[in-house]
Amino acid sequence: MILGEGGMAVVYKVWQPELERWVAVKKCKNPQDIPAFHKEAKLMAALKHPALAQIHALQHDELTMEFIEGDTLRNTTIDSNRLLEQLLDVLEYLHGEDVILKDLKPENIMILPNQTVKVLDLGIAKRIHEGTQLLLKGVGSEFYAPPEQYGHGTTDQRSDFYSLGATLYFCETREDPPPAWERLSKGTPLKTNNPLIEKLTQLKAQDRPENVQAIRQFLRPIPKKERPRPAEVSLRRTGSFPQSGLLAWNDEGLWVANQSLTNLHTRESFGKNLQPVRLVGSGQRLALACKDQLVVKDRGQWTQQKLKLKDLALFPQDLLLLSNHLVLREAGRRFATGWGRRYLLCAADDTRVAAGGPALKVWDRGGAPLWESSEACHALTFHGPFLFAVQKTGVVLLQAETGQRLTQIHTGPTKQIHLSDRHLIAIHDQQVSLWDYRQGQQL
Repeated sequence: MILGEGGMAVVYKVWQPELERWVAVKKCKNPQDIPAFHKEAKLMAALKHPALAQIHALQHDELTMEFIEGDTLRNTTIDSNRLLEQLLDVLEYLHGEDVILKDLKPENIMILPNQTVKVLDLGIAKRIHEGTQLLLKGVGSEFYAPPEQYGHGTTDQRSDFYSLGATLYFCETREDPPPAWERLSKGTPLKTNNPLIEKLTQLKAQDRPENVQAIRQFLRPIPKKERPRPAEVSLRRTGSFPQSGLLAWNDEGLWVANQSLTNLHTRESFGKNLQPVRLVGSGQRLALACKDQLVVKDRGQWTQQKLKLKDLALFPQDLLLLSNHLVLREAGRRFATGWGRRYLLCAADDTRVAAGGPALKVWDRGGAPLWESSEACHALTFHGPFLFAVQKTGVVLLQAETGQRLTQIHTGPTKQIHLSDRHLIAIHDQQVSLWDYRQGQQL
């Protein structure tokens, strides 16, 4: 069964009886195109993201890859905000890998039954509807290619943002936008009232957002008069998010604030109804411990698992989970067996694991105990060679490797703490305070 055909290859749906599965097999049509065909295959194999099809094998003129059950955006619908969120995730990943997609369009976006998005064809324009589009070899498709892909400037990641805006236009109107060359030569307007689409489809690359972070900032600008001050921020749950300062949850979903708490803005809408008891995040991974389940977002893909947890923490490429045992989820290593009931919270960095509650104990990455203390604590955070512990008297700074008490930074009731390079964010009852922990001064 033929799934699609492009200028370079034909894609078939094939049954593999040995593995009892369907796969997609892309067969190169012309021998002279095999070097380019292999180049695309190697690029796809090097990329690992849930929104990209996985490669199984390459044999001369045939590429075997994951078969994706669903339909293209051309033939089905999806909420534009949900589409945008997932496309931003995959573009952020690709641009971080120095890859420019160059051909984002409805035919290359697969919508799965659960409304998950998959991006197809890195570098090959696929002719699904013969005659509906002019295929521009090497530059993308007529309605979705920016002016620079016609030779009007240099192609960079902002070129993908033009295609993203054009794709969102199609998602909202179910019509192809006017081609960039027509907008340039005839002054044909792009009829939309969506300010994001207008921004993304600017004809000059320098007028478009510079990166995905700039797009996210554009989505929710907050006027100065509405920006919450530190003493006014009311957050239900908080967690560390080193790249942006603070990850938090309230009744509107997941939020991110910068380190000075002067720009609090929505980052994720998925968590709106989850009511997490604990949340952590770093890079492209978020994890939430809810009442009876663990919810994880890893490189754009949300997963849920039934699990009762007291606490969780991020470990390099893994999750540290605390229930009646303290374990690494993916590696399966147990740090505390049986008497994990003593602990109420946990923390981790690249080399150490800690658990606290009525007592405090620290292990190295391999599971060997480093030290323990009988002093109770109700919040823990590693930072470099230090361990910050919230105890009854306030926030205490400890030597992470030995447990030596170095100083007390803050006195008084504190619920949680979060750290940047030199600042400590302390969460109190309905208040947030910011400290320079090296100087011991409140800012």
